[in-house]
Amino acid sequence: MILGLLLRSDELLLAIRSGDDRWEFRRCDVNWTESTDDAARGYIWDRLDNDLRIAYQEADTLAVALPASECMVKQVELEKKVEDEIPGYRKWRAGIELPGEPDLFGYGFIPSMQDSDRSRSEMVFFAVPADFLHGLTQALIRENDSREIQFVPEQIGLAWLALKSAADYSQLALAHFDREHAVVIILRDGRFFKARYFGSGNGNNEEVAVDIETFLLSMAGHDESLPLIVTGSPGRLKIDWNPRVPAFLDERELEFSSVWGITEFITRGGRCELQVGN
Repeated sequence: MILGLLLRSDELLLAIRSGDDRWEFRRCDVNWTESTDDAARGYIWDRLDNDLRIAYQEADTLAVALPASECMVKQVELEKKVEDEIPGYRKWRAGIELPGEPDLFGYGFIPSMQDSDRSRSEMVFFAVPADFLHGLTQALIRENDSREIQFVPEQIGLAWLALKSAADYSQLALAHFDREHAVVIILRDGRFFKARYFGSGNGNNEEVAVDIETFLLSMAGHDESLPLIVTGSPGRLKIDWNPRVPAFLDERELEFSSVWGITEFITRGGRCELQVGN
């Protein structure tokens, strides 16, 4: 069984995938803050129903989302020859992309697509502040948990859902909404291309909608449409965009798009090698 988890300040979303591709989705109200060093490891589970604690105990693998509000993602290229010859090349490369020293972040590279000349590796680089990662781990992972635990950017989960929903388009966008933010993913040629995070705009839905539409316009090709998938809970926020493409998930499950995506990513063999500090 694989258990997918997405923890925000006020809610925990769970995707439970058991044998024969059976899924169960749950949402729980929580009150989480990052400053919890004095709490026991995995303290969130003490606040949840017993059946969810059992699901945590019985899971073979945990897929933990790195929320888009905290996690940056970017498409990059690595020089294979340089990587083979120079130790620490990836840390040096991470330092170029990060706003501070690599030791202050948890970061990693996810293979995207290898160039035909095989001299470069196309990757998705991701990074999250180390302090945030510590708080997330403190809340969700019990002491001495030896199972496989994969930390996956929320954006990668949404990209996976977009591919599942409409893999035949050469370019595709997905906009996901929740209580606090919106995330827009752009795919090109069947792989991740770009992501943008949009905050709540201090409750100004119209302003956020305009910002999202402006970003979509900047990403759309001149000679081809950019179909849009909308997931999550847009509420009163309306995006004026055509054409629209339906999501793979049932309408009742759209708020779980991110946690479904990271769980499916791991189920299908995806891996995120997270490096913290040195």
